[in-house]
Amino acid sequence: MIVSLIICFSCNGKYTNQELIGTYVNNYGEVTPSYIIPPEAPRIIDTLILLKNESFISDAFGKGDYKTYEMNGSLYVHLTYEGGKVGYSLVVRPKGLFGGVPVLKINSDGNYYYKKIK
Repeated sequence: MIVSLIICFSCNGKYTNQELIGTYVNNYGEVTPSYIIPPEAPRIIDTLILLKNESFISDAFGKGDYKTYEMNGSLYVHLTYEGGKVGYSLVVRPKGLFGGVPVLKINSDGNYYYKKIK
């Protein structure tokens, strides 16, 4: 009998800052009343662009800066806008078994999110 063993090094892999740079679109058009939406979360279909210089542009949040950080084993993207007075953190969904594109969770359930499109 032959036993196969697959070792997955990237199942819980985290994206690098370089991999996170790009354009994201949220799935607000798919949101249903059962979704729990944080009060400060976008209430429109939004495009979020993370730039190389750690700044961002968004229809919902305007212009600002972002930083990535880890806490309790999770990777976050923290957006700071309105002159540094307001901030919002998005949890980065881990890569998983086959990698894939980055997804930034807007709510804790992960059913409202930004998905990288380019």
